Amino acid sequence: MPRDDIEWFHIAAGIAACFIAAGLYHWTGFLGVGLFGALIVFFATSVDLNDWRGSGMSPSLYQQQVMDDERFTRNERAEWKGEHRRRLRASDYALMVGLAFLVVGGAGFLLFQLHLGQ
Repeated sequence: MPRDDIEWFHIAAGIAACFIAAGLYHWTGFLGVGLFGALIVFFATSVDLNDWRGSGMSPSLYQQQVMDDERFTRNERAEWKGEHRRRLRASDYALMVGLAFLVVGGAGFLLFQLHLGQ
């Protein structure tokens, strides 16, 4: 099965995140890598919980969007669900990258910078 464009974007974003984490390690050590992972996890969770609609939702705006969602035809609803699945896959990917940085940064900080592994 060939990869689509969004998968190439995920790969490029993961590689870019690794370069950023390497720069943070050089600058601040494992603590910077762990904090970078926590930041990615925070944003991925925030985007996932807000259903990609933004963070400053007012009740009237939310009500309007729910009413618009109910007016979808069957084809529009299927298209929206497919897009929603792709977005969930993207947030899951970001969450896994963030958790990996958080674990590596936390373990490296505890073992190598605080010398708790000896």
